[in-house]
Amino acid sequence: MKKLIISMLLITAVTHYADINQIKKRYENLHGLPRIEAIISISNELSEKSDEYFLLNEELLSLSESEKYSKGKGIALSNIGYYRYYQKEYEQALQNFLAAETLLSSSGSTRELIILYNRLGYYFQDIHEIDSSLKYIYKATDLSNDSRDTVGLALSYNNAGLAYWSDSIFDSALVNFETALYYRKMLNDKGQIARTLNNLGVVYYNIGHLEVALEYYYEALPLQIELKNFFGASLIQCNIAIIQRDRNELERAKAGFDQGLDLAFKSGDNDAIGYAFNGLASIFKAQNDFDKALEYYHKAHDYYKKTNNASMLMLNLISIGELYQIEMNYAQSEKYFRQAEEYLTIRHEKIREAQIKLRLGEIRKEQKRYSEAINFFNQSIEICLAISKKDYLKENYLNLSDIYEKLNDMGSALEFHKRYKEVSDQISNDETNNRIVELEHIFNTALNRKKLEEKELELSRQRLYAYILLLLLVPVLIISVSLLAINRNKKRANIILQEKNDQIETQKKRLEDQAEKLKQSNEELHELNVLKDTFFSVIAHDLRSPFNGFLGSLSLLNEGYDELTNEEKKNAISLIQTSAKSIYKLLDNLLVWSNLQRGVIKNNPRVVSLNEVLKENIDVIKDIAGRKGINVYTDCPPDILINVDKDMLGIIMRNLLSNAVKFTHKNGRVDVIAGRLPDDYLEIAVKDEGIGIPEEILDKLFDLTEKISTRGTENEPSTGLGLSLCKEFADRIGGEITVVSKEGKGSTFKIKIPAGDINNSLE
Repeated sequence: MKKLIISMLLITAVTHYADINQIKKRYENLHGLPRIEAIISISNELSEKSDEYFLLNEELLSLSESEKYSKGKGIALSNIGYYRYYQKEYEQALQNFLAAETLLSSSGSTRELIILYNRLGYYFQDIHEIDSSLKYIYKATDLSNDSRDTVGLALSYNNAGLAYWSDSIFDSALVNFETALYYRKMLNDKGQIARTLNNLGVVYYNIGHLEVALEYYYEALPLQIELKNFFGASLIQCNIAIIQRDRNELERAKAGFDQGLDLAFKSGDNDAIGYAFNGLASIFKAQNDFDKALEYYHKAHDYYKKTNNASMLMLNLISIGELYQIEMNYAQSEKYFRQAEEYLTIRHEKIREAQIKLRLGEIRKEQKRYSEAINFFNQSIEICLAISKKDYLKENYLNLSDIYEKLNDMGSALEFHKRYKEVSDQISNDETNNRIVELEHIFNTALNRKKLEEKELELSRQRLYAYILLLLLVPVLIISVSLLAINRNKKRANIILQEKNDQIETQKKRLEDQAEKLKQSNEELHELNVLKDTFFSVIAHDLRSPFNGFLGSLSLLNEGYDELTNEEKKNAISLIQTSAKSIYKLLDNLLVWSNLQRGVIKNNPRVVSLNEVLKENIDVIKDIAGRKGINVYTDCPPDILINVDKDMLGIIMRNLLSNAVKFTHKNGRVDVIAGRLPDDYLEIAVKDEGIGIPEEILDKLFDLTEKISTRGTENEPSTGLGLSLCKEFADRIGGEITVVSKEGKGSTFKIKIPAGDINNSLE
């Protein structure tokens, strides 16, 4: 809930107040078109929410009609519609907008049409018709592109980001916000730059990248303070405090919300004040001071009520209801949930509806009114599935599992617990994918830091050269003065000269040492750059192929679904599944590789049965092998024990077995042979009858910096990381990996591993 509160304040307007009579004095001596153009100019200075704005545009409409000026009529109707949009008079607003579109299109008013289409985007976003919202925003983008209107492009891309954000399509929101930021920085519009930076921070916060979100917030905050935009500064300050609160830095977060409240009062904006009070209430709730939390939630409610902000009022009422729910005051809790539910008729937000149904179900569950509870949970589940709200979906499944267990319906209880576990795993996978994006950000940050260090080293070297030069000049000067001043004491002069020469030699040695360290640092930086370039080249290359298959099949289904036969549809879906599995395997290997580089994975040997390890990993690939009709045979004595890190050996075996199946023809066979060697070593061989490996690339198989791309017998893509991981893990467990292969005859990969101390108890 706290994440969506932020989004409600993304679109803001600064209110200007003016006396309508003072405004009229600015154009009272003008007539005809000059008077109309003056009114249009003055109208642009006013807040769209103000009554003065409405009255001025009513006059503009009347004058334009008398002058038969289509452009003026179109602008007036667009502005009147925008005023009515803010007044929640949606039906009249839409009529005004559509009438304005006809007039502005016929008069060729490109800039005014761009503004109108963006307003229609706001309108449809506000009533949660996102497809219609994006349709008009894209119209604005096309017009801006055709007319090379940078201001229009910046506005349209920012609004597209807001539309995708409101529909929880975060990747598209990020792309559009980044594009808007590019154009706004080109225009050097600090106010709009700050807004888009805040929007980017909000999206990154919602996908769990808190550090990235903070970077955007900290870049935006000084811009708003410089512009004395206290509303924008208050919003960003509260957003920073939210992250501090989520990290359980409650005192820092409270201070941040207090600062946000001061800024909100300076802005005079009731929504901003309510937002800060709501944040402070959440701090008191986290500190279990429920009385104080309730007091501040009610303060926030009073300020939201002044603006009749349906979204914020609904969220605020839900927060109060959840507070009473924690205190087990279910009557009060339901009262506030029902009040929040009433606002759904004004602003139908599916995520809020799902949340309210979930909480009402929890109340009925606690009251042991299980039938009603089940009904609420099922309604919430239906909405959650439609909007892919996994955290609420997980709560619903767990509650239903608990209810059916209490009703002794163990079959249903087990079924819902399985669904709960599946959604939990999906959330965990989403978090893993987010970590990969975070990894790239951290990698780039580290690389930039390395470049800064290199520059600092260069400056240090230059200072050192200057210092040496100075040291060279000083002894020469001293010697000269000494020779002139103390002509009779040559011995003392020689001693001074020798001392200074010794100093020069010492400094020279230090300089040489510094130069050597700088050289080593440059070499390390070069190696890091090579590894980075190769690493991302491998990722980009290996992701392209499965994504092409993935997108191609989706395009085929999307564009020709009704014309395709069932068999063709099944083939397309099968290709999508294969591509998705390839992408998942690459990401899995990538995560393992990154953990290796960061030292997260440690060697943890323990005594295990080699036969059991082989069987477990063969079972993993049996399904893939079965689809190609490939039999996997094992020859391993059942009594062999080995003291090894089971997980590392498992990763090696899964990658080798997967490759063997990939490069073996249909109805072929793969053999896994294990046995003892002299000197307490074991050997495991994975032999296939596949396509073999060309001799010229055998020596490059295990090197990540060598780009090798070979497809399997069924055109399966290669992840590029698997064999590099095998080599690195083999080294970690004290073994070695070798390969023997002949093109067209198959390949045999052998792992030689020390058996280790097997006197410990078997796992």
